[in-house]
Amino acid sequence: MRLTEEQIQVLYQFTEKKLVHWYDLQIELVDTLASKIEEEMEKDPTLNFESALDQAYKSFGLFGFAEIVREKQNALEVSARKIWWQELKSFFRIPQVMLLGLIAFVMWQLTQFFEVELLGLIFVITYIAASIVLLVYVFKKVKTKRKLLMLQSGHIYNSIFVFLYDINLIAYYDRLNAIQFCILASLGILFTITSFKVFYGVREKAKQMYPNAFAR
Repeated sequence: MRLTEEQIQVLYQFTEKKLVHWYDLQIELVDTLASKIEEEMEKDPTLNFESALDQAYKSFGLFGFAEIVREKQNALEVSARKIWWQELKSFFRIPQVMLLGLIAFVMWQLTQFFEVELLGLIFVITYIAASIVLLVYVFKKVKTKRKLLMLQSGHIYNSIFVFLYDINLIAYYDRLNAIQFCILASLGILFTITSFKVFYGVREKAKQMYPNAFAR
């Protein structure tokens, strides 16, 4: 027995009531629930939709959808980290490595005209301002008609590694010599570019997979 469109919509409402607010995860859960309900109703033709739904939900265990949500979040974070490192590695191939060398060269040239402490301060202020602008841009892009877990999982836009790196670079910039500053500042810029490219790539993938979530 196939469920009706009205029953499918009831399942979406059911997942929402069970605190699953992400459209991409709702689609997976509704598909699983629908299959389980259809199986239950085929086994027992006297079973109504509500009773079959209750039985299907019980099959998820004591904590309901909570475990599914946690597993999905972990899987997305692992996937995002892999993509991040793959994207970072791509910068160490020509011509990307030339861009990294150019950034480091520009940094070095600047140290010839400014004290490292002053240059570091200017860099930190500029870096923070640019990061804020990027974050505002990202938050605007994350806003969709329907929430997507793949966009809001912790490591999609940035990683803990990058965050800690930025904090340490900002905190200890005035203790660096010219060479250390050039290397660490260049890497900081590289990490930020990488994180933004990962976010943009994931968002484009999300638009292809869930166009309804982006419709206005």
